Amino acid sequence: MSIPDQLNQMRAWCDRHGHVIAKEYVEPGASAMDDRRPVLQQMMADALLSPPPFEAIIIHSLSRFFRDSIQFGLYERRLKKVGVRIIRCETWSE
Repeated sequence: MSIPDQLNQMRAWCDRHGHVIAKEYVEPGASAMDDRRPVLQQMMADALLSPPPFEAIIIHSLSRFFRDSIQFGLYERRLKKVGVRIIRCETWSE
């Protein structure tokens, strides 16, 4: 699925669930195999501000955020410590 399609699905999902989009972090062409992605690092830096500028990070699917479950868990743990949740939009199940 293309990035524009993923964004449209996530925007519609956020609208249906009452989430306000604070910012979109898009990194076309980057692989989710590791964390050497500038946009991911910027999103994490923003999320770790005090107070965080948003309450959640909405992702299309786990594989778009991280393909390595251990790295995903480490990032998720850092975010939970500051009160930021990761929410996978389930557009296909609605």
